Amino acid sequence: LVDKIGMFDEIFGKGYGEENDWCQRAIENGYKNIHVTNLFVYHKHGGSFPSEEKQRLISQNLFTLNKKHPTYDEQIQKLISENKLEILREYLQIKIKNQQLNTTLIIDHGLGGGANHYIDESIEKRVKNGEMLILLRYDFNVLKVYTIHFLALDLDYKFSVSNSVEIFEMLSNLKINEIFINSLVSYPNVHEMISEIIYLQEKINSKLVLPIHDFFPVCPSYTLLNQDMKYCEVPNDKNVCKNCLINNRNEFKIFEKEINIDEWRNSWNKINNLSDKIICFSNSSKDIYLKAYPKC
Repeated sequence: LVDKIGMFDEIFGKGYGEENDWCQRAIENGYKNIHVTNLFVYHKHGGSFPSEEKQRLISQNLFTLNKKHPTYDEQIQKLISENKLEILREYLQIKIKNQQLNTTLIIDHGLGGGANHYIDESIEKRVKNGEMLILLRYDFNVLKVYTIHFLALDLDYKFSVSNSVEIFEMLSNLKINEIFINSLVSYPNVHEMISEIIYLQEKINSKLVLPIHDFFPVCPSYTLLNQDMKYCEVPNDKNVCKNCLINNRNEFKIFEKEINIDEWRNSWNKINNLSDKIICFSNSSKDIYLKAYPKC
């Protein structure tokens, strides 16, 4: 490029504007200016000129720059308005805050109700206590995307991602002290999500907590209503479960098509085995859970 367009134009004298001019000349010769987002350059402000001389050179050389390249200012304003590095800057702020604070990843549905309320109250308390929260929810009702929300004191960023694999790749580069699986109801592929959670937990060696708000880990019919709309009592005979899952037309079928109860519980039992804590909110829910997973 230097051979093609030359070095800095000496019309700019001692400094300011010469590198901008050089980049404009490159553009005019068919080259592109790019952001190198993994490069850090230390810039000691005020190291070259006293402040009065600096202001004089900036004013003088900006006039020269705009005269040579009449669309320069328009290009700069367009770059600022597009703000293409906004997400990267936000992510870097997240990374910095993450290194400073105890961080919990909460995985939850976005359907509303008691489980969501429980988490929203918990997040507010944790943030006030100086923790960082990462809230992952699946938007089943509207966009069919995953939303990931980063929250801490002086930090509140939310992103939407269509692919769960990308989310977990990104999460694996953060410091996460605890994974809290609040609910996976409505997630498009529960088995795949469980595998992603297990991979993440093993890679970052975090605590794992499973609260039992409903009985989704026991059965896709998370209210435990059978095909006759009656409480199933978690039968020991898996054939009863298989027949129910095939013929059941209750609300859960909107979200979950699984009909193999053995595969379902095998996946969830991997979570059970890795969990540091399984929280039941009543003795009754504990007894029901133990009927499905007697070795918990």
